[in-house]
Amino acid sequence: MRPVKSKTATPVHTGGSAPLDTQDKVLLWRIAQLDRACSGMEGLPVSGALLRHLCDSLKKGEPAWWKAASKAWDKRTFAHWTEAWSLLLTAVHDNALGDPKNPLRAYFPSCGGSAEVDPAPAFAKWLEAPPKSVLENIQRRHRRTYVPPRAPLW
Repeated sequence: MRPVKSKTATPVHTGGSAPLDTQDKVLLWRIAQLDRACSGMEGLPVSGALLRHLCDSLKKGEPAWWKAASKAWDKRTFAHWTEAWSLLLTAVHDNALGDPKNPLRAYFPSCGGSAEVDPAPAFAKWLEAPPKSVLENIQRRHRRTYVPPRAPLW
């Protein structure tokens, strides 16, 4: 994995062959989180494919969707490393449920789609201009965690 060079933060020497700045460290940390999350998603083909696409695109550099998501998450703190990614997937799914023209509906079984086909190409195109509502959701909303003992009370 090659580090992505960012021009905006002050370089910090990490003991490696090239200095990494703060943004690069955050990017590498997020990639590691996504790699870890993808390893446990075998039973969730759509979510796993979306996370794998996010991870692969981050490994190639800083895509526009990452800059927008980073800005939305800038002032947020999350209780656990999975929370940010879960919130993003929830916002993507919420948008697919609410927008009949969303091309990702074809991949979500909850929208009448099929999880049999890889959603990554459609997701890549969708990420070129994610709806403003998705960015607002990841900036302001909180996800409701599933806790088995409380589930019967919902």
